Amino acid sequence: MACYNCGTELTEATRSEEHIINNALGGHLTSVELLCKPCNDQFGHGIDSAIEKQIGQVTDLLGIKRHHENKDRKIRIEMISDTGAVKVVGKNMQPLHELSLDTGDKQVVLFESEANYEALKNRKKKELSKKFKVEDKEYIRAPDKTKYRIKNSLSDADGNTAFGGPEFFRAAAKMCLNYYLSKGYDPSYCQDVIAYIKGEKKFNDIGYFYYPKHYRIHELGENEVSHIIHIKGDTQYKLLYAYIELFNAHNAIIIFSLNYQGDAIDDTYAYDLLAGKEMAKTVKMWLPRHHLEIMDLIAKEVGPEHLRKFNRLERIIEKRQLL
Repeated sequence: MACYNCGTELTEATRSEEHIINNALGGHLTSVELLCKPCNDQFGHGIDSAIEKQIGQVTDLLGIKRHHENKDRKIRIEMISDTGAVKVVGKNMQPLHELSLDTGDKQVVLFESEANYEALKNRKKKELSKKFKVEDKEYIRAPDKTKYRIKNSLSDADGNTAFGGPEFFRAAAKMCLNYYLSKGYDPSYCQDVIAYIKGEKKFNDIGYFYYPKHYRIHELGENEVSHIIHIKGDTQYKLLYAYIELFNAHNAIIIFSLNYQGDAIDDTYAYDLLAGKEMAKTVKMWLPRHHLEIMDLIAKEVGPEHLRKFNRLERIIEKRQLL
């Protein structure tokens, strides 16, 4: 096996553990036959980090245990209202104490849980007092009935949350490619997708949000939150593509090839995030060639359905956590 990004032979010394779906998104399935360590790190700091900043907050808001969890990681999640007001919450969406330290030259704002707040305040004031005259203002934001939404890297000042962009789709394509290659399917049909993931070519015909109205892809449980990857090798229309759902809200099609000559593939991976285990899932994809060829037009109409799916996810979070 060789690293699909740089071609380095994968040996005991060079290989790395790659999560098929990002660890930060609650993915648990891994492979050591995909990327060398430098390339894994490169993607981790690049497109993987970019998609985490858009949707990774959901992992913590749902209390999902990550496969590799840093026990010292501080959970800091920003929520935003439709007026643009921002509050910061921690584990279980508990409001954090906000400490503002004014040194004269700058203002330092810190957030901490109630249990650790006094220790942080005393330590930080002592540290800064060696160089500055420090004044502090502390408060816990009073509870109110304002509706706060998840704030991400694309949220605007009015509280509108957005998703997508080149890095989002490159990261989604990488997850689909990871699964495809980890199952041992023919890599010769992946070259366009690999080039897209690497950022070598700015394709406009690889990744699209997808929310069909004319048929149901799968049966979704009332409170289900899952990740799904489905690989479809269609010998009738000579198509190879992947469908991915992240938290059942961010759903996309990744087109591998419009000239597929390989065997039929109908392969589904589904992971129940709340139960922490793989689940049986029947996925039905019906995409004739002309649908893939006009996917850019179809994708322009998905905004309302994308928002509806995301609102469903927020309602599940509200049921499970304290807002």
